[in-house]
Amino acid sequence: MSSFPYFQEIHISPTNGGGAQKNSLLEQAKITLEQIKRNESPQIQSIFGQFDEFSSYSEIAKIGTKISKGIKRLIVLGTGGSSLGAKTLLSILPQKLSGGSIKIQFFDNLSPSETEFALKTISPETTHFLVISNSGFTVEVIAQCILALNYVSKTLEKNSLKDHFTFITGPEDNPLRAIAQELNIPVLDHDPDLTGRFSVFSKIGLLPAFIGGANILAIFQGAQY
Repeated sequence: MSSFPYFQEIHISPTNGGGAQKNSLLEQAKITLEQIKRNESPQIQSIFGQFDEFSSYSEIAKIGTKISKGIKRLIVLGTGGSSLGAKTLLSILPQKLSGGSIKIQFFDNLSPSETEFALKTISPETTHFLVISNSGFTVEVIAQCILALNYVSKTLEKNSLKDHFTFITGPEDNPLRAIAQELNIPVLDHDPDLTGRFSVFSKIGLLPAFIGGANILAIFQGAQY
């Protein structure tokens, strides 16, 4: 299957209580607050910029409609904020609309045995996987993705994987994007300044919600208030 570069940084807490680190964080917080006041913070601009991008609605609807054709199940592979936004939007749908005709599942249990067991309950021919990692380096998501690719490729031809997988990740080169390029899987760019917990009104939250039957235009408009 796929091979890709991977590295992991490990930061050890300082033994002196982190006094210097705390001062550094306070200084950074002060700088960030000043940037917010002057509207210079790229992170803040990305968060609130979501509500001005009505053009993204038509893009999400187009992608969601294409993914929805011929499937009965959407599986979202993503941890933390990469799945919680869509979960929240789908949870507030009326029960009769929740999920629509497509079942939405979130694989947020990172146990390999649990993932393998869950995969055995699906039909690859009628399932689409939405794989989400802003950085593209999230090792848990990459591991789940490879398990899913291995499982699906036992049933489907390699050249058809592109019809059953869609990746969302940052625009820079990363391991998840490398896998997508190797297998010709579609990749949707995600704003690197928009972190998972604030991404509910981006593709990360709205695409699964649209596929699940939510009126994302109404959600989008309501968020402006």
